[in-house]
Amino acid sequence: MTDLYTRPWTPLELVGRAIESFDLAALAEQLRDEEAYRTHGRCGLTLARGEHLTMVLTVVKAGKSVDVQRPPGPVTILLLDGRTTLETHDVGRRLDLTPWTAVAFAPAVAHRIEAQMDSTLLIVIGEKVRD
Repeated sequence: MTDLYTRPWTPLELVGRAIESFDLAALAEQLRDEEAYRTHGRCGLTLARGEHLTMVLTVVKAGKSVDVQRPPGPVTILLLDGRTTLETHDVGRRLDLTPWTAVAFAPAVAHRIEAQMDSTLLIVIGEKVRD
């Protein structure tokens, strides 16, 4: 496999006329080869970030989870492959996500994503809500 990225990785800065495409399947495969994935069962890579959004590709091994306390902005999660359960701590919702499912929610909704199968997610966090 050819490395698509090397660490330390610098995400695409969304300024000016920045534009880039990402081979998400190949990037996910490379993330699964990282020590963090083998050790902790999850690994992520921030692909792009700017004043108004951050885009993170995340892989999670079956049986492992990712806890997010209070995201600073609205969140959209797209499940690309696998199967996960998303639970919101404060809202009391439980959603089963299958490939090509998307879920969106407001800022500051604490949530947990648990992988039922090895899964790949694209997480987009919107602009931080100003107090």
